[in-house]
Amino acid sequence: MKTKLEKRPGSALGDVRAPMVRLRDLLMDSLSLRSLQNLWPWVTSRSMWDENERGTKRDAARAPAKSTEETSSKRVRSAPVALVGAGPGSSDLITLRGVRRIQEADVIYYDRLIDPELLQLARRDARLVYVGKAPGCHSWPQDKINSFLVAAAKQGQRVVRLKSGDPGVFARGAEEAQALCAHGIDVEIVPGVTAASAAAAAIGGFLTERGRNDTLVLTTAHKADHSTPPGWIQHLSCGARVAVYMGVSKASEILNLLEMAGLSDKTDVEIVAHAETTQQKVTRCKAPMLATVIERDRITNPAILFFSIHESLADEDMSFEWGKVEAHCETRVP
Repeated sequence: MKTKLEKRPGSALGDVRAPMVRLRDLLMDSLSLRSLQNLWPWVTSRSMWDENERGTKRDAARAPAKSTEETSSKRVRSAPVALVGAGPGSSDLITLRGVRRIQEADVIYYDRLIDPELLQLARRDARLVYVGKAPGCHSWPQDKINSFLVAAAKQGQRVVRLKSGDPGVFARGAEEAQALCAHGIDVEIVPGVTAASAAAAAIGGFLTERGRNDTLVLTTAHKADHSTPPGWIQHLSCGARVAVYMGVSKASEILNLLEMAGLSDKTDVEIVAHAETTQQKVTRCKAPMLATVIERDRITNPAILFFSIHESLADEDMSFEWGKVEAHCETRVP
Protein backbone atom coordinates (compact mmCIF):
# COMPACT_ATOMS: atom_id res chain seq x y z
CA MET A 1 0.00 0.00 0.00
CA LYS A 2 2.83 2.37 0.86
CA THR A 3 4.47 1.71 -2.49
CA LYS A 4 1.18 2.32 -4.31
CA LEU A 5 0.70 5.62 -2.51
CA GLU A 6 4.22 6.75 -3.33
CA LYS A 7 3.80 5.87 -7.00
CA ARG A 8 0.40 7.54 -7.41
CA PRO A 9 0.36 10.81 -5.44
CA GLY A 10 -2.20 12.62 -7.62
CA SER A 11 -4.32 15.62 -6.70
CA ALA A 12 -7.15 13.46 -5.36
CA LEU A 13 -5.03 11.44 -2.96
CA GLY A 14 -6.75 12.92 0.05
CA ASP A 15 -10.10 11.68 -1.23
CA VAL A 16 -8.97 8.07 -1.03
CA ARG A 17 -10.02 8.19 2.63
CA ALA A 18 -13.68 7.46 1.74
CA PRO A 19 -13.16 4.05 0.09
CA MET A 20 -10.60 3.17 2.73
CA VAL A 21 -13.15 3.83 5.47
CA ARG A 22 -15.65 1.73 3.53
CA LEU A 23 -13.07 -1.03 3.23
CA ARG A 24 -12.40 -0.92 6.98
CA ASP A 25 -16.13 -1.22 7.71
CA LEU A 26 -16.41 -4.23 5.43
CA LEU A 27 -13.55 -5.96 7.18
CA MET A 28 -15.31 -5.43 10.49
CA ASP A 29 -18.53 -7.02 9.23
CA SER A 30 -17.32 -10.64 9.43
CA LEU A 31 -16.78 -11.21 5.74
CA SER A 32 -15.97 -14.75 4.68
CA LEU A 33 -12.31 -15.64 4.20
CA ARG A 34 -12.82 -15.86 0.44
CA SER A 35 -14.34 -12.37 0.34
CA LEU A 36 -11.44 -10.97 2.33
CA GLN A 37 -8.94 -12.61 0.00
CA ASN A 38 -10.66 -11.21 -3.06
CA LEU A 39 -10.49 -7.68 -1.69
CA TRP A 40 -6.71 -7.60 -2.03
CA PRO A 41 -6.56 -7.63 -5.87
CA TRP A 42 -9.08 -4.77 -5.88
CA VAL A 43 -7.13 -2.74 -3.31
CA THR A 44 -3.91 -3.08 -5.32
CA SER A 45 -5.53 -2.41 -8.70
CA ARG A 46 -5.78 0.91 -10.50
CA SER A 47 -9.59 1.11 -10.40
CA MET A 48 -9.99 2.70 -6.99
CA TRP A 49 -7.25 5.24 -7.53
CA ASP A 50 -8.46 6.13 -11.03
CA GLU A 51 -12.05 6.63 -9.82
CA ASN A 52 -10.89 8.97 -7.09
CA GLU A 53 -8.76 10.99 -9.50
CA ARG A 54 -11.74 11.32 -11.84
CA GLY A 55 -13.75 12.67 -8.93
CA THR A 56 -16.22 9.77 -8.74
CA LYS A 57 -15.81 9.27 -4.99
CA ARG A 58 -19.20 7.64 -4.54
CA ASP A 59 -18.44 4.92 -7.10
CA ALA A 60 -15.07 4.29 -5.50
CA ALA A 61 -16.64 4.02 -2.05
CA ARG A 62 -19.11 1.42 -3.33
CA ALA A 63 -16.50 -0.63 -5.18
CA PRO A 64 -15.34 -2.82 -2.26
CA ALA A 65 -18.88 -3.97 -1.47
CA LYS A 66 -19.63 -4.61 -5.14
CA SER A 67 -16.42 -6.58 -5.58
CA THR A 68 -17.04 -8.89 -2.60
CA GLU A 69 -20.75 -9.34 -3.38
CA GLU A 70 -20.02 -10.40 -6.96
CA THR A 71 -17.36 -12.84 -5.82
CA SER A 72 -19.50 -14.33 -3.06
CA SER A 73 -22.46 -14.86 -5.40
CA LYS A 74 -20.43 -17.00 -7.80
CA ARG A 75 -20.35 -20.73 -7.32
CA VAL A 76 -16.99 -22.36 -6.69
CA ARG A 77 -15.31 -23.33 -9.94
CA SER A 78 -11.84 -24.35 -10.97
CA ALA A 79 -9.33 -21.57 -10.54
CA PRO A 80 -6.41 -21.15 -12.93
CA VAL A 81 -3.03 -22.51 -11.87
CA ALA A 82 0.12 -20.43 -12.29
CA LEU A 83 3.36 -22.25 -13.12
CA VAL A 84 5.82 -19.68 -11.81
CA GLY A 85 9.53 -19.64 -12.57
CA ALA A 86 11.40 -18.52 -9.44
CA GLY A 87 14.71 -18.11 -11.22
CA PRO A 88 17.92 -19.75 -10.00
CA GLY A 89 19.54 -19.04 -6.67
CA SER A 90 18.91 -15.57 -5.37
CA SER A 91 15.32 -14.59 -4.56
CA ASP A 92 15.62 -11.24 -6.36
CA LEU A 93 15.85 -12.93 -9.76
CA ILE A 94 12.11 -13.65 -9.88
CA THR A 95 9.91 -11.49 -12.13
CA LEU A 96 7.41 -8.95 -10.81
CA ARG A 97 4.58 -11.06 -12.23
CA GLY A 98 5.90 -14.04 -10.34
CA VAL A 99 5.89 -12.03 -7.11
CA ARG A 100 2.27 -10.99 -7.69
CA ARG A 101 1.18 -14.58 -8.23
CA ILE A 102 2.87 -15.65 -4.99
CA GLN A 103 1.13 -12.85 -3.09
CA GLU A 104 -2.26 -13.82 -4.50
CA ALA A 105 -1.94 -17.58 -3.95
CA ASP A 106 -4.06 -19.65 -1.58
CA VAL A 107 -1.65 -22.57 -1.85
CA ILE A 108 1.92 -22.78 -3.12
CA TYR A 109 3.63 -26.03 -4.13
CA TYR A 110 7.36 -25.33 -4.19
CA ASP A 111 10.57 -27.10 -5.23
CA ARG A 112 13.71 -28.03 -3.32
CA LEU A 113 15.88 -25.27 -4.79
CA ILE A 114 13.52 -22.36 -4.05
CA ASP A 115 15.07 -19.54 -2.02
CA PRO A 116 13.20 -19.49 1.34
CA GLU A 117 12.94 -15.70 1.13
CA LEU A 118 10.47 -16.07 -1.74
CA LEU A 119 8.05 -17.96 0.49
CA GLN A 120 7.95 -14.99 2.85
CA LEU A 121 6.10 -13.09 0.11
CA ALA A 122 3.09 -15.38 0.52
CA ARG A 123 0.06 -14.33 2.55
CA ARG A 124 0.11 -15.46 6.15
CA ASP A 125 -2.93 -17.67 5.55
CA ALA A 126 -1.54 -19.25 2.37
CA ARG A 127 -0.68 -22.94 2.55
CA LEU A 128 2.91 -23.83 1.63
CA VAL A 129 3.52 -27.40 0.43
CA TYR A 130 7.03 -28.73 -0.19
CA VAL A 131 7.11 -31.08 -3.18
CA GLY A 132 10.85 -31.09 -3.84
CA LYS A 133 12.77 -33.92 -5.43
CA ALA A 134 16.32 -34.74 -4.38
CA PRO A 135 18.58 -36.79 -6.70
CA GLY A 136 17.72 -40.47 -6.19
CA CYS A 137 14.98 -39.64 -3.68
CA HIS A 138 11.65 -38.69 -5.27
CA SER A 139 9.40 -38.44 -2.23
CA TRP A 140 6.78 -36.68 -4.39
CA PRO A 141 6.32 -38.52 -7.69
CA GLN A 142 5.21 -36.32 -10.57
CA ASP A 143 1.80 -38.00 -10.78
CA LYS A 144 1.15 -37.14 -7.14
CA ILE A 145 2.09 -33.50 -7.68
CA ASN A 146 -0.20 -33.34 -10.70
CA SER A 147 -3.13 -34.75 -8.74
CA PHE A 148 -2.68 -32.26 -5.91
CA LEU A 149 -2.56 -29.32 -8.33
CA VAL A 150 -5.77 -30.50 -9.97
CA ALA A 151 -7.57 -31.10 -6.66
CA ALA A 152 -6.65 -27.69 -5.24
CA ALA A 153 -7.71 -25.88 -8.42
CA LYS A 154 -11.05 -27.70 -8.49
CA GLN A 155 -11.71 -26.46 -4.96
CA GLY A 156 -11.49 -22.91 -6.29
CA GLN A 157 -8.12 -22.20 -4.69
CA ARG A 158 -5.60 -19.97 -6.39
CA VAL A 159 -2.69 -22.31 -6.95
CA VAL A 160 0.94 -21.47 -7.63
CA ARG A 161 3.41 -24.14 -8.67
CA LEU A 162 6.71 -22.46 -7.81
CA LYS A 163 9.58 -23.96 -9.79
CA SER A 164 13.26 -23.06 -9.76
CA GLY A 165 14.60 -21.53 -12.96
CA ASP A 166 12.08 -21.40 -15.80
CA PRO A 167 9.03 -23.72 -15.80
CA GLY A 168 9.53 -24.36 -19.51
CA VAL A 169 13.19 -25.47 -19.39
CA PHE A 170 13.76 -29.01 -18.07
CA ALA A 171 11.32 -28.42 -15.21
CA ARG A 172 8.45 -30.80 -16.09
CA GLY A 173 6.19 -27.80 -16.54
CA ALA A 174 4.68 -29.31 -19.68
CA GLU A 175 3.65 -32.47 -17.80
CA GLU A 176 1.87 -30.44 -15.12
CA ALA A 177 0.19 -28.19 -17.68
CA GLN A 178 -1.08 -31.21 -19.63
CA ALA A 179 -2.53 -32.78 -16.47
CA LEU A 180 -4.34 -29.55 -15.58
CA CYS A 181 -5.65 -28.95 -19.10
CA ALA A 182 -6.98 -32.52 -19.21
CA HIS A 183 -9.31 -31.51 -16.35
CA GLY A 184 -10.36 -28.26 -18.02
CA ILE A 185 -8.21 -26.10 -15.73
CA ASP A 186 -6.61 -22.99 -17.19
CA VAL A 187 -2.84 -22.67 -16.85
CA GLU A 188 -0.76 -19.51 -16.75
CA ILE A 189 2.96 -19.86 -17.45
CA VAL A 190 5.08 -17.22 -15.73
CA PRO A 191 8.60 -17.44 -17.18
CA GLY A 192 11.70 -17.20 -15.04
CA VAL A 193 15.44 -16.81 -15.44
CA THR A 194 16.76 -20.21 -16.48
CA ALA A 195 19.90 -21.67 -14.92
CA ALA A 196 22.00 -21.33 -18.07
CA SER A 197 21.41 -17.56 -18.18
CA ALA A 198 22.32 -17.19 -14.52
CA ALA A 199 25.41 -19.37 -14.89
CA ALA A 200 26.69 -17.33 -17.83
CA ALA A 201 26.10 -14.09 -15.92
CA ALA A 202 27.82 -15.52 -12.85
CA ILE A 203 31.08 -15.93 -14.78
CA GLY A 204 30.77 -12.53 -16.42
CA GLY A 205 29.92 -13.96 -19.82
CA PHE A 206 27.10 -14.23 -22.31
CA LEU A 207 25.30 -17.16 -23.84
CA THR A 208 25.75 -15.65 -27.30
CA GLU A 209 28.19 -13.07 -28.63
CA ARG A 210 28.10 -11.59 -32.09
CA GLY A 211 31.06 -12.78 -34.12
CA ARG A 212 31.95 -15.41 -31.54
CA ASN A 213 28.99 -17.56 -30.41
CA ASP A 214 26.07 -17.57 -32.83
CA THR A 215 24.56 -20.93 -31.83
CA LEU A 216 23.17 -21.86 -28.42
CA VAL A 217 22.05 -25.36 -27.43
CA LEU A 218 20.26 -26.15 -24.17
CA THR A 219 20.20 -29.84 -23.38
CA THR A 220 20.04 -32.27 -20.47
CA ALA A 221 22.22 -35.16 -19.47
CA HIS A 222 19.19 -37.13 -18.23
CA LYS A 223 16.52 -38.42 -20.57
CA ALA A 224 13.29 -39.91 -19.25
CA ASP A 225 14.83 -43.39 -19.58
CA HIS A 226 17.89 -42.18 -17.57
CA SER A 227 20.19 -42.35 -20.59
CA THR A 228 22.40 -39.47 -21.72
CA PRO A 229 21.12 -37.91 -24.98
CA PRO A 230 23.89 -37.63 -27.59
CA GLY A 231 22.18 -35.40 -30.14
CA TRP A 232 23.75 -32.15 -28.96
CA ILE A 233 27.24 -33.33 -29.89
CA GLN A 234 26.54 -32.89 -33.60
CA HIS A 235 25.94 -29.17 -32.87
CA LEU A 236 29.25 -28.76 -31.06
CA SER A 237 31.31 -26.75 -33.52
CA CYS A 238 33.16 -23.46 -33.63
CA GLY A 239 30.79 -20.64 -32.83
CA ALA A 240 28.47 -22.89 -30.81
CA ARG A 241 27.93 -23.09 -27.07
CA VAL A 242 26.21 -26.05 -25.44
CA ALA A 243 24.73 -25.75 -21.94
CA VAL A 244 24.14 -29.14 -20.33
CA TYR A 245 21.74 -29.28 -17.41
CA MET A 246 22.06 -31.97 -14.70
CA GLY A 247 25.34 -33.23 -16.13
CA VAL A 248 27.53 -33.64 -13.04
CA SER A 249 26.63 -37.28 -12.37
CA LYS A 250 26.89 -38.06 -16.09
CA ALA A 251 30.38 -36.62 -16.60
CA SER A 252 31.97 -39.95 -17.55
CA GLU A 253 29.26 -40.75 -20.10
CA ILE A 254 29.53 -37.26 -21.62
CA LEU A 255 33.29 -37.68 -21.94
CA ASN A 256 32.81 -41.05 -23.66
CA LEU A 257 30.50 -39.45 -26.23
CA LEU A 258 33.03 -36.67 -26.91
CA GLU A 259 35.84 -39.19 -27.30
CA MET A 260 33.88 -41.31 -29.78
CA ALA A 261 33.14 -38.18 -31.81
CA GLY A 262 36.83 -37.25 -31.76
CA LEU A 263 36.06 -33.97 -29.97
CA SER A 264 37.43 -34.61 -26.51
CA ASP A 265 40.80 -32.90 -27.02
CA LYS A 266 39.19 -30.02 -28.91
CA THR A 267 36.59 -29.05 -26.28
CA ASP A 268 36.71 -26.59 -23.37
CA VAL A 269 34.39 -26.91 -20.39
CA GLU A 270 33.13 -24.31 -17.93
CA ILE A 271 31.31 -25.59 -14.85
CA VAL A 272 29.06 -23.31 -12.80
CA ALA A 273 27.55 -24.93 -9.71
CA HIS A 274 24.90 -23.30 -7.48
CA ALA A 275 24.84 -20.16 -9.63
CA GLU A 276 23.76 -16.93 -7.92
CA THR A 277 23.95 -18.41 -4.42
CA THR A 278 26.49 -18.15 -1.61
CA GLN A 279 27.67 -21.67 -2.56
CA GLN A 280 28.48 -20.68 -6.15
CA LYS A 281 31.53 -22.44 -7.57
CA VAL A 282 33.12 -21.91 -10.98
CA THR A 283 35.65 -24.27 -12.57
CA ARG A 284 37.22 -24.45 -16.03
CA CYS A 285 38.99 -27.40 -17.60
CA LYS A 286 39.62 -29.34 -20.80
CA ALA A 287 37.07 -32.03 -21.59
CA PRO A 288 39.38 -35.00 -20.79
CA MET A 289 39.69 -33.70 -17.20
CA LEU A 290 35.94 -33.24 -16.67
CA ALA A 291 35.21 -36.20 -14.37
CA THR A 292 38.48 -35.74 -12.45
CA VAL A 293 37.83 -32.03 -11.81
CA ILE A 294 34.26 -32.65 -10.67
CA GLU A 295 35.45 -35.22 -8.12
CA ARG A 296 38.47 -33.17 -7.03
CA ASP A 297 36.51 -29.95 -6.47
CA ARG A 298 33.50 -31.77 -5.01
CA ILE A 299 31.13 -30.20 -7.50
CA THR A 300 27.48 -31.09 -7.00
CA ASN A 301 24.18 -30.28 -8.66
CA PRO A 302 22.59 -27.94 -9.43
CA ALA A 303 25.21 -27.14 -12.03
CA ILE A 304 25.50 -26.11 -15.67
CA LEU A 305 28.25 -27.52 -17.89
CA PHE A 306 29.19 -25.27 -20.81
CA PHE A 307 30.94 -26.95 -23.76
CA SER A 308 32.64 -25.10 -26.61
CA ILE A 309 35.36 -25.78 -29.17
CA HIS A 310 38.79 -24.18 -28.69
CA GLU A 311 38.85 -20.82 -30.40
CA SER A 312 42.25 -21.70 -31.86
CA LEU A 313 40.54 -24.40 -33.96
CA ALA A 314 38.16 -22.03 -35.74
CA ASP A 315 39.69 -22.63 -39.15
CA GLU A 316 40.06 -26.41 -38.84
CA ASP A 317 37.79 -29.12 -40.19
CA MET A 318 35.42 -30.04 -37.34
CA SER A 319 33.79 -33.08 -38.96
CA PHE A 320 33.48 -36.10 -36.68
CA GLU A 321 32.27 -39.69 -36.54
CA TRP A 322 28.58 -39.13 -35.71
CA GLY A 323 27.78 -42.68 -36.81
CA LYS A 324 29.94 -44.10 -34.02
CA VAL A 325 28.12 -42.02 -31.41
CA GLU A 326 24.71 -43.12 -32.68
CA ALA A 327 25.75 -46.77 -32.81
CA HIS A 328 27.04 -46.60 -29.24
CA CYS A 329 23.77 -45.16 -27.95
CA GLU A 330 21.65 -47.68 -29.87
CA THR A 331 23.46 -50.56 -28.18
CA ARG A 332 22.72 -49.11 -24.73
CA VAL A 333 19.19 -47.78 -25.09
CA PRO A 334 16.46 -50.24 -26.18
